[in-house]
This record gives sequence, C-alpha cells and structure tokens, in this order.
Amino acid sequence: MSPYDVDNLVKSFCKDKLENDMEGASKVENLLGETFERKEYFGSKVVKQVRSMFSFRSHMYPCKLNFSHEPKFQQDLWVCDSCQSAIDTQSHVMICPAYSTLRQGKDIFNNKDVAEYLVKVEAIRQKLGFRK
Repeated sequence: MSPYDVDNLVKSFCKDKLENDMEGASKVENLLGETFERKEYFGSKVVKQVRSMFSFRSHMYPCKLNFSHEPKFQQDLWVCDSCQSAIDTQSHVMICPAYSTLRQGKDIFNNKDVAEYLVKVEAIRQKLGFRK
C-alpha cells in the first residue's frame, strides 16, 4: 500500500469510529449529519468567539439546562437569571428579552454575528455569577 492509501484508510477508520461514538452522545447528536471538516467559525481571529461557538454547538454553553444536574440550578428550576421569565436553554439565550439590545443589527444565520453575541452574553452571565 502507498502512504496515500494508508492515510486515507486511517482517516476513514477514525471517521467511522467517531460517528459511532457520537450516536449515543446527547451533547453532539445534533452534529451527526454534518461533514467532518473544519468549520468556518474556526477561522475567526478572536479566540473567545471560536470557543463560544464551539461550546454552543456542543451544548456546553453556560446556560442552566446544559448543566441540569447541578443542584443550584435545580433549586432555581433552571429559570434564566437575566429575564426571570423562562427556562434557561440555549435556544432561550438566542431570544432572551434581556439581551435584545445585543441582538440589534445581528444576523442569526451569520456565524460571526452569533459568535460576537454569544461572547457578550457569556460576559454578562459571568458578572451575574453563573456556576459560582
């Protein structure tokens, strides 16, 4: 076998193994249909934005329902600290009325805009003492 063939065989094996491992994992089940390529948002020169997008896509973004077993959040019934009107989920973060001014002029279908928004929301949540 040529080195090229060995490389392709190893990549194929790793991809198949990764897909099989992902099937039972709830945090990444939404990523199953995607191609295994470098995502466009990784090209951002702002590390915080890349980290926020990755954590959002892998359901590790700091919202209460992503950490549902944490006793403090269970005690609060997972209510959003910012608006106090809904359960704090990732989808709620995208529409939370408390962050409406941060969304002005942003396109939710543009990864750069979403990443900038998520970084700002995360900074606010840190000031509110999320996970302390």
